[in-house]
Amino acid sequence: MPSLSSRRRWRCLKLLETSKTLKQLKQSHSLLIASGLGRSPFALSRLLAFYSSLDRHSVDYAWAVFSRVERPTTACIYNTMLHALLLHDRPAAAIHVYSRMLADAVRPDHYTLPCILKACAKLIPRSLGESVHGQGIKLGLVSNLFVGNALIAFYIALNGEQAAPGKVFDEMPDRDAVSWTLAISGSAKAGDVEAARALFDKAPVKDLGVWGAMISGYVQDNCFKEGLHLFQLMQLEVPYIEPDEALLVSVLCACAHLGTLETGVWIHRLVERRRLRPTTRLWTGLIDIKNNNGSPEDDAVAWRALLNACCSHGDIKLAELAAERLLHIEHDSGAYVLLSNFYAAKGKQEEAQKVRMKMRNGAVDKKAPGCSSVQIGGVGFEFVAGEKMHPQMEEICLLLEKLNRHSDY
Repeated sequence: MPSLSSRRRWRCLKLLETSKTLKQLKQSHSLLIASGLGRSPFALSRLLAFYSSLDRHSVDYAWAVFSRVERPTTACIYNTMLHALLLHDRPAAAIHVYSRMLADAVRPDHYTLPCILKACAKLIPRSLGESVHGQGIKLGLVSNLFVGNALIAFYIALNGEQAAPGKVFDEMPDRDAVSWTLAISGSAKAGDVEAARALFDKAPVKDLGVWGAMISGYVQDNCFKEGLHLFQLMQLEVPYIEPDEALLVSVLCACAHLGTLETGVWIHRLVERRRLRPTTRLWTGLIDIKNNNGSPEDDAVAWRALLNACCSHGDIKLAELAAERLLHIEHDSGAYVLLSNFYAAKGKQEEAQKVRMKMRNGAVDKKAPGCSSVQIGGVGFEFVAGEKMHPQMEEICLLLEKLNRHSDY
């Protein structure tokens, strides 16, 4: 039977996993220390991971906790901190952690090097990444699949260099679909679309990443017909490969250049059917096709559809962009009303009021008022919306009031 102390420690760890706020995490941290887990590598690693999963302030606290750990003896704690810093886009701090790891004589592993290579790719001196590559060779880690893929990605990030990522790829003892995707992307980015196609043809397994890399490579190299043809071949694959947003954007770019409206319409239906979250890149691609193949009215319809989708998904920034573009085309009150209601639903009453003020100040086109006519006893009567100058207006209003009271019963 577990001892009382072990049960208490288990409860502390479970409490840590259920913490949702920085305050709760700090309380769990205090309980970990009180239960004797304050120096446990596993508990510290989990604690740092949960801190980094929140916001910027929590990763600052995670950094403070990590800085107070005296000479961690395992790579696990370092790896967790590296991952947290990269998650919050702090590559320089990640390099500092890696330097401390080496100074503390803790051996990096196949989780450490991919993290630090990502950090190196975001910093200017390429020598940092090359130094990590050399350390990986000394440690015998470059033959690892994850490390090899990270090295290819790092060298591709250096302005589309082709020789180094190709050499890493050729020397890898094992490759997966990610390896082939990276190699194809690297060749295409370097401008050698023929080499990219040769790699694509050799790939033993073609998943979405491999197809997407080759199609995007064609489009980036202005080979729009080839890219669209390859996309059509992908549709014939069994089992069916569902395109993602990045691939759809590439195909839409090809369609816009070639004037292929049918494929663009198919993609639009796919987006609606899958209820994809609207993004600027995806909807701009759809609108570009309409611009090249339709009328300004089609353009307005597209932006209005995007505005509706943004309101449904709660995307404020994209909704504002869609409303702005739509109002450049037409000054209809519908866009103002939709945006105002959206702001109000999000609790942004000040912004909603500003939109309504624009409407009142004449930002929308004045439409001709609606009117209707009726003929009684051979005499015609015309009624205009908002008009109060009819000679029998008082009698009409009294009659309407009686009818309304009658309908209440």
